[in-house]
Amino acid sequence: MSQKDKWVGEIPKCCDLCKEEIVDVFVDGRIGVNLNLPWGIMCEQCHLGTEVPLKWGHGQKYKKTDNDWLCVEGLEIKQ
Repeated sequence: MSQKDKWVGEIPKCCDLCKEEIVDVFVDGRIGVNLNLPWGIMCEQCHLGTEVPLKWGHGQKYKKTDNDWLCVEGLEIKQ
């Protein structure tokens, strides 16, 4: 596993959209399909409402595994 597979920032405490507590999964990604919209930290439910795909440049999904938060979807570059 490479370092780029791990979340290295401050561990998010809550979803930027609904403010619910982040427990074991979060998405770091665009808050909507419009490319001018900002990125945010979201719970899975709020991310589903954005219709933004999990892929490089759009959003990554992280899951807590032991003491690390690992990228489980969206890191690979799709062509």
